Parts: sequence; structure tokens; C-alpha cells
Amino acid sequence: MHPEQGVHRSLCTTVDSELVKRQLKAPFLLKLDTHGFEGPILRGVEKALQDTVIIYLETYNLTFCEGCLRFYEMCQFLQERDWRPIGVANRAFRPKDSVLWQVDVIFAQADRDGSKDRTYRQNRVHVPSSISVVIGGCGSAKYIGV
Repeated sequence: MHPEQGVHRSLCTTVDSELVKRQLKAPFLLKLDTHGFEGPILRGVEKALQDTVIIYLETYNLTFCEGCLRFYEMCQFLQERDWRPIGVANRAFRPKDSVLWQVDVIFAQADRDGSKDRTYRQNRVHVPSSISVVIGGCGSAKYIGV
């Protein structure tokens, strides 16, 4: 961190280039926890999204910066790319006024989102026997092979 300007310099990369560099094999689960920058990151993940089966995003109910998407805007952004929300987790509310702060949203490709089944019953879900999990967060990125 530069003491006078409060600037922290770090190397940046793309998910697409990391997949090539690390020779990761599809299918992928993409998890992003980047505090509002999920939209800008997803705009640069075109190749990886072709081989991704699940996207797990931390989304926010507030706008932190220009270009950052609120949770409903993220749903629309991904719907335009044929992804649909299939679940939510880890809701957080702002303590001072109980306003929704953030919620993790799980997305699946439109052809795998279960929307063609209009019944409410228990079904077996097909999970690939091998999946690569790519996690991006503020200041870190991890690969977990499953």
C-alpha cells in the first residue's frame, strides 16, 4: 500500500487466462466474492462461462461503485446470457436498519435450471463425477479440484 495515496497495487488476471494457464478441465463451478465487482469480472469470462455449470455469486442490494450491479441487476445481466437463479444463501442485513445488504445467489445455465419441470416434487439431481471449482475473492483466487 502506498502510504500517501492509499493505493494498493496488485497483479490482475482473468478467469479465462487462469483456466488455460492451470490447464483446468471442465465442467466448472465459478464462485465470486468480490464485493460488488462481480459484473465487471463476468464481462471478461466469456470462454469460461461456456464450460461452467454453476455460478455462485455474492450479490449486493446497494451500489458501491460505477459498473457494479445490484442483485436484481445481476440476475438480469446473467439472464441475458441464458443463466437463471436457482437458489439463494447467506443473506445479510445491515444492522443499523435491517435493510438487505447482500445475498449469495446460485445460477445455472438456462437449459439446466429445472424451469421446464413445472411440478413441485423431490427429484434426483445429476451432479458430474468431476468438477473444477474456481473461486475468486477480494485479494485472492483459489482453485479447488473436486
